Amino acid sequence: MRVLLVEDEYQITDALSIILKKNKMNVDIAHDGIEGQAFAESKIYDVIVLDRMLPKRDGLQVLIHLRQQGIRTPRSIPNRQGFYLESCGRAECRRR
Repeated sequence: MRVLLVEDEYQITDALSIILKKNKMNVDIAHDGIEGQAFAESKIYDVIVLDRMLPKRDGLQVLIHLRQQGIRTPRSIPNRQGFYLESCGRAECRRR
C-alpha cells in the first residue's frame, strides 16, 4: 500500500511514517500543500493523509484542486476529534 502524508509537523510525520513502514506500507512525506499536491499529481496513492492547515497552500485548496484534476484517491483528514475518511469524492465523510 502506498500512502502520502501531507503534514507540516515533523514529529507527527516521523511517528506516523515509522508506524506505517512497520506495517509494510510505502510512505511519501510532504511538509507543505504545494509539495503535497505535486506528489499526489505525480504518483498513484492508495490513501492520502492530508492536514488541513498547511504552509504555502491550505489542505482544502489541495483537496479541491486534486478533485478538479480527477484524482479520486481516498483521503484521511485529521482534526481535533480524530480522523475523518472521505472516500472516492463523496461529499459526506465517515468518522473512523
